[in-house]
Order: sequence, then structure tokens, then C-alpha cells
Amino acid sequence: EMQANTSLDPDDVTIVSVLPAISDTGAISLGEWCRRFVQRRKLDKKVKVCTAILDMYSKCGEIEKAKRIFDDMPEKEVASWNAMIHGYALNGHACAA
Repeated sequence: EMQANTSLDPDDVTIVSVLPAISDTGAISLGEWCRRFVQRRKLDKKVKVCTAILDMYSKCGEIEKAKRIFDDMPEKEVASWNAMIHGYALNGHACAA
């Protein structure tokens, strides 16, 4: 809707803000759309965006996809590690956490 009604395009801040709502509702198909959007816009090298995507995947029960995002991240921050550890714990993988 933002793109259709204005000349503005979502940026990395928009994506990082939207992904928690997607996680909370479990709308994995919308999360997949966001991930593809991020790739098309070449935002997938930004640590905060990648962290938000892996967090969304883990909260939606897609821990393997979260791990792939984590492994492919060019760099990781403490928040990235925390999100991955929390994702493992949330999905019943305490030993991996």
C-alpha cells in the first residue's frame, strides 16, 4: 500500500519494523514476500535486516531457514547471535542454543 499510494519505497528501517508484526501473526507467506523484497532491493547485506528476517523465521517455526540466513550473514552482531539462540530455544533445540 505504501508503494501504491506514495512515491516512497520501503527501506531497511521499514522492513525491520514490519517483520515483528509478521512474526507475531505467523504470516509466513508475507514474511517470504518481505525476504524476496529485501533480496531484490539488495538490503540482504544489512545486519539488522538479516537479524530481523532470521528472527521472523524462527518465531514462525522455520528454524532451518533462520539458520541459513544466519550462516549467510556477511557479519553478525550480538543481536544476531541472540536471535539465533532464542530461535533454537523457542523451537525445542536447547542443545543447539
